[in-house]
Amino acid sequence: MQTNQGQGPTIREYTETSKYFDTAGWGDNSWTSSQKQTVNVAAGQYRLAVLARGSGNLTKYEMTAGNDTETYATAELSKLGSEGQTFGRGWNVHYVDFEAGGDLTIAVAAAASVQHEWASYTGFSLVKLADVNLHVGNVSFIDEGTAEGTLTATFTEIPEGAKVFYAIETPAAAEPAQFRAPAAADYKEATNGAVENVPAGSTFYHYTTRNGIQSGISVAKNVKNGDVTTGIESIEADDAEADAVYYNLNGVRVDADNLTPGVYVKLVNGKATKVIR
Repeated sequence: MQTNQGQGPTIREYTETSKYFDTAGWGDNSWTSSQKQTVNVAAGQYRLAVLARGSGNLTKYEMTAGNDTETYATAELSKLGSEGQTFGRGWNVHYVDFEAGGDLTIAVAAAASVQHEWASYTGFSLVKLADVNLHVGNVSFIDEGTAEGTLTATFTEIPEGAKVFYAIETPAAAEPAQFRAPAAADYKEATNGAVENVPAGSTFYHYTTRNGIQSGISVAKNVKNGDVTTGIESIEADDAEADAVYYNLNGVRVDADNLTPGVYVKLVNGKATKVIR
C-alpha cells in the first residue's frame, strides 16, 4: 500500500482531494492488499463511508466494519476503471449502516490475479446516526393512584436500554392556538416503569431517551381510567385531514403542505396527536 496524488476525486468544482491510498503490485501476476484501523465507539447506529475506485478485473475489493469475532457490514467498492462516475476519474462514494459499540475495526481489502490491476481509496468518514427506531413506548391509565382522584401511568413497549421522562399539566389545559410541550426542566425521569398519582383529567407527556438520542413526545390529554396511549406507531386515521394544523416540537406552526421528514404535532378539532413524516 502506498499514497498517491494527481488523480484524486473532485469533491467540489475544481477542488481535488490531493492524496489517496493506492495499492502496489502493478506489475505482479497476483497480489492482495489489506489495511485496517480499530477505534472505540459508544453504542449506537453508525454510517461508515469511503471514496473508492478500482480496475475492472479485481477479484476482491471491499470495505468491512466489525470486531474480532463478527463482521457488522460489508460494502463492495467500485471496480469501474478511471473515468467518469460521481466524483470523476472513476471515483464513487460507498457506505454501510450498522450497529456497534466498543472496539470497531474498519478495513479495506483488495486482491487481483492478473497484472496491471489497481485500487484506490480515500475520504473515510464514520458518523453516529440518530436513533430512528427509538419508539416513545406506550402508557396506560388503568389503575387508580393512592390519592383520591388520581391514576397510575404504566409504561410498556419501552425500547431496551431506554429511559422514560414525563411531565404533567393539571388541570387539563384548553386546546391551545399554538401547541407547546412543557419545558425540558419540567420533565422528570420515571422509575420502575410507572408514575403514581397522575390527576384524572390532566395532560400527560412522555418521551424516551437512549444513547443521547430522544424520541418524539407522546401526549395524552384529559386522562381517565382505562385510557391507553400507544405512541407514534398507532396514530389513528383522521377524516378531517383538511382541517389539520401542524406544529414542530418547539411549538412553531409549520406549513402542512411542505413538511420535511421529522416528528410533528397535528391538531385537528381540538385533538393533538403526534405524527412522523
